[in-house]
Amino acid sequence: MQLCIVGNCVIEVPPVQRTDVGNKLGEYRAVLGRVVSHTTDGDSVPSSVSAPVEVAVAKILVVDDEPDVRMILRRILERAGHEVADAGDGAAALEYVRRAGPDLVVTDNAMPVMGGVALVRALRADPATARIPVLAATAVPGELVDLADAVLLPIYGRDDVVRAVNALLAPGTSGSLGS
Repeated sequence: MQLCIVGNCVIEVPPVQRTDVGNKLGEYRAVLGRVVSHTTDGDSVPSSVSAPVEVAVAKILVVDDEPDVRMILRRILERAGHEVADAGDGAAALEYVRRAGPDLVVTDNAMPVMGGVALVRALRADPATARIPVLAATAVPGELVDLADAVLLPIYGRDDVVRAVNALLAPGTSGSLGS
């Protein structure tokens, strides 16, 4: 199972039903699986969903064509103690990955030059980069739901990003938030 964070809900995603992502929480319940947990006060996903995980400083690449999104994700991850680089599209990201070998990639889907789907496919096709965990942080995940190791859908908060990144970087995980 994979966990998908949708706003203030965590949804358990069965592997065979992750092809169509709707726009409303009710559609997520029907399409993706059962809601594991949610908050009613608008706070981040409760820590009971995923116990805090201690991880070492990681080299993380943030890929998004929106400079503001890159800046926000960079700040969140740097404040969590990680070393962060960024790229404005998948082609620049792929070049960086091959040169610098990050520990994790956080990517958007819809970007110019090369989108998130093409980026993840290129990473998975190369034995040198195939095992790099990928977190899709996008409003329109499309095929990334099946390709990425985890998906964050808006509106996600700082704690959601840090929790997802830490889960993907934790020793002993196979690059996914679920079992």
